[in-house]
Amino acid sequence: MAARTSRRSLAAVSRFLGVVVEVGDQQATRAFYEPIFRAAPTAGDWAQTDDLTYRAGGQRVTFAAKDEPRSLPESGQHQAYRVRADQVDVVVGTLERLGARIDWWHEDPPSERRLMPYTSDPSGNRVQLVPATTPGGNLIDHVAIEVHDIETAQVFYVAALGGRVSYYHGRSVQHYLEGRAWGEGADPCAPWTRFWPGHGLSTNPRSRGSHSHPTQQAFYGFGDCTIGLILAN
Repeated sequence: MAARTSRRSLAAVSRFLGVVVEVGDQQATRAFYEPIFRAAPTAGDWAQTDDLTYRAGGQRVTFAAKDEPRSLPESGQHQAYRVRADQVDVVVGTLERLGARIDWWHEDPPSERRLMPYTSDPSGNRVQLVPATTPGGNLIDHVAIEVHDIETAQVFYVAALGGRVSYYHGRSVQHYLEGRAWGEGADPCAPWTRFWPGHGLSTNPRSRGSHSHPTQQAFYGFGDCTIGLILAN
């Protein structure tokens, strides 16, 4: 009976309450995220204890202070925050003036097929800005992480936590054609969504005569939040 009760409580997961991001310089972190969060569809506020926290729309982003933050800049891990659609270019301009590099990429889920801005915070954590056309709602749109076994991960996120499968990528001929188009320079997709066979991650040098392939990906919904899993080597 206890096990059944536990399963029911886990299956009730319906949204993300927050994320924890490791950072070094908290002052530089707040200066970077301030224009992003100020343009979010829901107003929020900052709190400072040992860590720095921003709360909005019932969610929180906690910036955990670390001497050597583990930000995984060479991976596909990233956090995507919602920004009012009419403020995206304003935020991008502000971040560029702060010295941030902006890349315009798309990902593979149907809702992310248009180009969106990606950048990295001062500690190397990758950030995506997602245009929001309606007021209110979540600050966090989705989170992406790398895993080594998507099938086992699905048992956890679907069977244990009650997430719904929203999209798979990398399992059809069309996906492989799209993967090849990226390798030929015809598709500005996010680099972690493709790879060169035999050469590890897509950021490694390409080999003569080989074609790029799609990276296996799976996406699970919890309410109107999504977690994306990227198959890593």
